[in-house]
Amino acid sequence: MVKPHQGDQIRRHTFEEAWQRLADVGGGELTTSAGTVFSARATITKRGPRQGNPVIRFFREGRESARSYDCCWEHYYNCYGTRVGMYASAVDQWLGVERGVETLTRAELLGLIEENGGSGGLDLCGRDLSELDLSQEAILQELQARGSGDDAFPPWVYLVKGKARGIHLAEAQLRGARLESSNLQGACLRGADLSGACLRQADLGRAELGGANLSDADLTHANLERADLVGADLRRAQLQGADCRYALLAAANLQEAHMSRVRLEWSNLMTANLQHARLREANLEGASLEGARMQEADLVRATLRGATLHDTHLEGAHLQGADLRGLNLAGMNNLAGAWMFRSQLEKTNLTKEQLGGSIGEERSRWYGQAKEAYLGLKSNFESIGRYADASWAYVNERRMEKMTHHPRFARQYHAELEGLARDPDWGVPRWWWFYLRHTEMWVSDWLVQAVCGYGESVKRALATLVGLWLVAAIYYRLAWGVVGSDGGSVAGFADYLTYSLGALTTTSFDHLRPRLDVGWVPVVTAIEALLGIFLTGLLGFVAANRIRRS
Repeated sequence: MVKPHQGDQIRRHTFEEAWQRLADVGGGELTTSAGTVFSARATITKRGPRQGNPVIRFFREGRESARSYDCCWEHYYNCYGTRVGMYASAVDQWLGVERGVETLTRAELLGLIEENGGSGGLDLCGRDLSELDLSQEAILQELQARGSGDDAFPPWVYLVKGKARGIHLAEAQLRGARLESSNLQGACLRGADLSGACLRQADLGRAELGGANLSDADLTHANLERADLVGADLRRAQLQGADCRYALLAAANLQEAHMSRVRLEWSNLMTANLQHARLREANLEGASLEGARMQEADLVRATLRGATLHDTHLEGAHLQGADLRGLNLAGMNNLAGAWMFRSQLEKTNLTKEQLGGSIGEERSRWYGQAKEAYLGLKSNFESIGRYADASWAYVNERRMEKMTHHPRFARQYHAELEGLARDPDWGVPRWWWFYLRHTEMWVSDWLVQAVCGYGESVKRALATLVGLWLVAAIYYRLAWGVVGSDGGSVAGFADYLTYSLGALTTTSFDHLRPRLDVGWVPVVTAIEALLGIFLTGLLGFVAANRIRRS
């Protein structure tokens, strides 16, 4: 759970400076790095335990969204656990723009590094380095142009040579900068704007990137091990193959991020937004995902063993082939519509209620894959002793098999398996036989489902038996097909019910007999007796099956 004052952030201006400036101008309309429009106002708290204290209040669409006191100013969450970091960063950046932000060229930056004797401890907070090219190629070209020998490397060469660390770039403007293969290990980039920057294979291990804007940035194969990215904006960022082990990504926005094969072992992704993120073959072993929003995320063949998923949202997530073995999903909010084909579910603790009635494959009419997915769910439910849930999965497995035989879908699922072309040729007798056979299989499966729920529903079997009894009694009444033992008419409908019950259970009542001269009454009586024997046996089988699983 989020704690008060979680997520440290660096500000270039103090709370008093921000409050005073907002008070002088009467507030202001601002925009966060994620594009959210809001207004900020400086006021004095009028009641409560903080009465009389200065406070900056943030409003969206006329309603207060959050507030920051002096003690909250350099944190992503305020005293009440509400996110304020993005608003405070926008106010801090606005103050910098008003006072003027210095823009640096590459030559000026390299000169500053030389003057400082290296990048360690160099303070470039708030500087504008947008579109700057500090890639490995650019640095080596600069080195070649200066003609420095291997024994006289200038300090800035270590931006790519692996010894530079600790540069201060908090709130710096690095939009579109080229920093591929650069060494920014341990750098302070809190609140920096790196949107659209190229950081391919960059070393950002242990870097401080809390609240930074990395939307649309290219971090392919970058090293972000143990980096602090709390509250960072990583929407649509390219993180394929990046190393994010032990990284702090709590409350980060990773919506639509490309993260295939990313390493996120033991990382902290609490309350992070991963909606529509592409995490194919990602390794999330031991990751903390409490409260994370992962609706419709692509987790195909991802590893989630040992991950913590309390209150995680996975509605519509693609979990085909994902390793979910041993996971405790009981505390999850929802898995409705999740895609489960070939998911590894050994001893996975989940319930049918979490699946919202159906899985993604069924909703998208991928009945062949849905059948296999329900088979896997059935085996998993049985392994953890959830026999009622296993019964539900079995019924759904049979339903999906039935739908593969439907005349509309049989060609899609069975034609090639039976050596037929995908496009039917009605001049070939095999196609007629194909459709007749699969239609018969679909109808018979439908009857089995309706009569007894594939052997899992006592209520359906009993209802079928009762229905047969009543329908037969109504037929006997309409045909006047029952008379008394003396040949006289019967007293009322109760006698027809009694006769129908006797025929159903092969019991003879001396005071009632069929009229042999009326239509099909003797034949219907014989058919009712045969069906009664069959349905009574079926009812016993279904009841025994349920008792065995209870």
